[in-house]
Amino acid sequence: MNLAEIDIRQGDVFCTENVAFLGQVINWIQKLSSKDDSSIYSHAGIVTSMDGDTFEALSTIRADHLSNRKGQKILIARPLFKDVVGGMIHPIEKKVAIVRLQDEYRGNWYPWWRLILHAIPLASRYISAQGKFLVCSELVAKYLYLIGARPEPYTGISPDDLADEFVRWSNYEVVFEGTL
Repeated sequence: MNLAEIDIRQGDVFCTENVAFLGQVINWIQKLSSKDDSSIYSHAGIVTSMDGDTFEALSTIRADHLSNRKGQKILIARPLFKDVVGGMIHPIEKKVAIVRLQDEYRGNWYPWWRLILHAIPLASRYISAQGKFLVCSELVAKYLYLIGARPEPYTGISPDDLADEFVRWSNYEVVFEGTL
């Protein structure tokens, strides 16, 4: 699928499949606690422009682009409604939350040590250093919390958890799922 054919917008979120060794390890760990005994996606990020710019936790937390996911399976979702109180999420709320996260986390090194905590039930949720060090999916979950699309806590959330929410929760619209 050509990226230009997908109706992406600022504030959309995504999960991607990573078939490399680290992605396989992440999926194996996620599957241990998965409610549906399945785990496909091992990375997550936030879309910051209609052109496909992203903000995500890679080796550092930084800007990237969806075109770098070419050949990967991807799930792109749009948060539409506030989870707790209802009502539409305004695009300005999405932009403000993105800028806040960029100001707070841009340039931080990826907290690899937190991945180990995800293998220990509940450790990643409660041993979080007050959210100062977030893995990719926790960064996305914090964004979704800031715009009202998901409740707290945002620590301890995996890409598999997010993908399940995007597909099953009624406050998201799946924009695209397939291979780029």
